[in-house]
Amino acid sequence: MGLTELFTRNLNRVKRGEIQELLFEGGYELYSASWRLGKLLPIDETNIFDRDWDVLVILDGCRVDLMHEIKSEYEFLSDINEITSTGSMSLEWMENTFSNAPSQELASTAYVTSNLFSRDVCDDEMFSCLEEVWRYGWDDELNTIPARPVTDKAIEVMRSDSPERMIVHYMQPHHPFIGENESLPSFNPDPFGRDNNGIAEARTAWDALRRGELTYEAVWQAYKDNLRYVLEDVSILRENIRADKLAITADHGNAVGEWGIYDHPIGFPHPAVKNVPWVETTAKDEHTYEPSITEQTSSRSIDERLSALGYK
Repeated sequence: MGLTELFTRNLNRVKRGEIQELLFEGGYELYSASWRLGKLLPIDETNIFDRDWDVLVILDGCRVDLMHEIKSEYEFLSDINEITSTGSMSLEWMENTFSNAPSQELASTAYVTSNLFSRDVCDDEMFSCLEEVWRYGWDDELNTIPARPVTDKAIEVMRSDSPERMIVHYMQPHHPFIGENESLPSFNPDPFGRDNNGIAEARTAWDALRRGELTYEAVWQAYKDNLRYVLEDVSILRENIRADKLAITADHGNAVGEWGIYDHPIGFPHPAVKNVPWVETTAKDEHTYEPSITEQTSSRSIDERLSALGYK
């Protein structure tokens, strides 16, 4: 295609109002180039097993600046530092983290996770205890794994098994947004992103924001409320387990228009996605809460659940 033909085609698309799609395509090309460049240039990443902690809380998809905006609401967030993650999406983070960790470190670690990608990376022999809460804690109405089943299982594991180390992997603040003040419209009831005519449409809040169907302010507020939602459970966790060194971090962040990208594609090197919070605090079991393990019955296949989370 010549330059004249390309210019004419894009001009016609602008006239048809396809500006958002053109910007996305340009951003995607930049992302593709940066991904290829990232494979050639080393990045100083931090493996969580190179840090000192007894319990590590993973907040899926949490940006550093998002946490800073609400730090005054939680006393245990008074000192927020940051590290560079080993991945820009959960599967990449798990593979790069666990494959490069000493086997003896993994063998003494319990992993309580709500992230479905554990099925592709983890097995029972890898950890002292592997609890995949997503297998029974999925909520069909919310299209995700709520925080409470994760908190319940983590408390139960710590009180019954007393593992040397424990990782607690929450699904929030990753979308879908289920915070108390969440007010986004139900713009896409079909988890596969199809309308009644079978035409692809926005699947997540980030897709809707990119296409101009939602405002930046509305999506950012919902994202922030989702972080508040999960931090309430982190507060419960801190009062019901024992840990001299409890750290809070994320597997990756989330792009909100940086380089024209929304969400967190694999291999994306932008700091909004690769840099994640690192907070150090403590925990003391004051027995203010008793866990209740209730298995939910879901009709959704694993692929359908991944689709609802924006991975398919």
